[in-house]
Amino acid sequence: MTHFMPLIFDIIPLLIFVILDSLGKMRYALIGAVTAAGFEIGYSYFAMGSIDSFSLIFAGTILLFASLSYYFNNSIFFRLKPAIIGGITGMIVVVTSMMGEPVLLSMADRYSTHLPENMSHTLQNQYVRDQFTNINHYMGFGLIIHSILTTWAAIYTGRWIWFFVSVPGMYVTIALCVWVGLKN
Repeated sequence: MTHFMPLIFDIIPLLIFVILDSLGKMRYALIGAVTAAGFEIGYSYFAMGSIDSFSLIFAGTILLFASLSYYFNNSIFFRLKPAIIGGITGMIVVVTSMMGEPVLLSMADRYSTHLPENMSHTLQNQYVRDQFTNINHYMGFGLIIHSILTTWAAIYTGRWIWFFVSVPGMYVTIALCVWVGLKN
């Protein structure tokens, strides 16, 4: 379960934002999202013994986009955060595929010490490494497409549709990319 906690913590700030924003309190929603991101950093520190760069980037982007929305009194900035981050991540993943240095494989190697021993050992298998390389290619394009859909949802739909396109939609996109990458 502890391996899935970062995924859950990534959802919580956006969920808190949507709930509080739907009650008509955008400023409280932004403060709630930033507070939840702060708790994510605290969890990262206590669970892993340090604060990893992903947690800092996640919390920093929450703070940046919440600050913009708060300053301009417009939630669109916060709602565009997942699209902007997803688009940038997708481009990084595509570029690393083109360079022959897939970022998913690099991340798997870097964080393998936090995985159960049997999973860590599996990452050394060349077939598995080739699968990660293949998935990396599809993941980049999937994240870019998801980013475009999330931008559309942020601008043209309500907060709950945006939330479901943004968060569960991202996990569906990742699952589809993994599935397509494993099939090819």
